[in-house]
Amino acid sequence: MIPTAIAKAFLLSRYLKTSSKHLLYSRARSVIPQNNNFDVIRLFAALLVLFSHSFPLVDGENRNEPLAILSGGEATFGSVAVYVFFVISGFLVTMSYESTQNVRKFLAKRFLRIYPALIPLLLLTVFVLGPIVTSLSSMEYFLNGRSYNYLNNLRLFKLQYDLPGVFENNPYKSAVNGSLWTLAYECSCYLIVAVLGLIGALKKRHFVLFLFLATFLPLPLNFIHPNVQVLSDLFKYFSGGMLAYLYFDRISFSKKYVFVVLAATVLAMITPQLKFLLVPFGSYLIIKTAFMSFPKLPNVTKYGDLS
Repeated sequence: MIPTAIAKAFLLSRYLKTSSKHLLYSRARSVIPQNNNFDVIRLFAALLVLFSHSFPLVDGENRNEPLAILSGGEATFGSVAVYVFFVISGFLVTMSYESTQNVRKFLAKRFLRIYPALIPLLLLTVFVLGPIVTSLSSMEYFLNGRSYNYLNNLRLFKLQYDLPGVFENNPYKSAVNGSLWTLAYECSCYLIVAVLGLIGALKKRHFVLFLFLATFLPLPLNFIHPNVQVLSDLFKYFSGGMLAYLYFDRISFSKKYVFVVLAATVLAMITPQLKFLLVPFGSYLIIKTAFMSFPKLPNVTKYGDLS
């Protein structure tokens, strides 16, 4: 009897230990509605990028961009749209890791999120768009090594933004697809989630909260590399989305809180700390909007993520 009791106690302890690993995730995910508006929000953010980028493409700078004027140059609608993408990504990618619980499968999903769209985009840019709009002859264009070097953007780092003879006389010169710059930082955030998941840190949401708060510290990251500072700035928003997922069961989305946060966000637009205040306020409003009911909202999800 005693050996049997010991064996049962051992198996029970193992079960409780295993179950506790998923308890945090279960608490958060069990209260997350299945229906959401993430695709609609991402589509709106993508259109916002197009609108915002039209100003520097025409003027060569952002001085006439509406939000740049309103915020005193602190932000543009394009930068806000990027923040929206990173908040949503932080939320959904953390959920993806939780549902996968396997680093290889998780990274495979992240690969499939980026490259099936990126590969044809680069090929069409080099072999269709470039030859059509270049100021060079077709022979000069295709004999120029930079035409093919553009395909190295598949590596995501050290991007080449120009193609020979393409948009050279535009006010914002030679930028064929400036939006590619975010992909390296997005993938870096994926790797951070993978590492956190691998070491078990995602099961301790206070650890992610610590990382989130650490991004606000005035650390001299530019001395390491300017890109590290940019990653830290964008990870603020990404980790804001991560926290929204991990603490979803603890966050109140009552009307009074939404009104207060919305008012604070509007007021933040005229302060020099807009980009920092947008992290908590913007993350809250994005996630709230994602799970609101809009009866007449178009069903864009049936076409996939159009953003």
